[in-house]
Amino acid sequence: VFDFALSKNIKVFTTFPARSDLDFINKVHAADGYVYMHTFNDTETVRNYIHSHNICGVYTDSLSPTEIKQTFQRATARKYGKLFLYSDAE
Repeated sequence: VFDFALSKNIKVFTTFPARSDLDFINKVHAADGYVYMHTFNDTETVRNYIHSHNICGVYTDSLSPTEIKQTFQRATARKYGKLFLYSDAE
């Protein structure tokens, strides 16, 4: 999947924890790509994955955009210039 995506100039990947590993995520980042994960519904899990997997964004059912933004701003201020998020909450 990774090689096919890069051959089509696709550099954004969405996955969930059970289907991702650090090798894949590191390959994506080495290709100047982005990894988003789903579905996280608490800020502690978001914070842990930012640090342990270096993800760029999350999907959530219950966190508000403000909660996600604050969590990412604290954890990634020096890594990423933009924050992308999707939330079903408010």
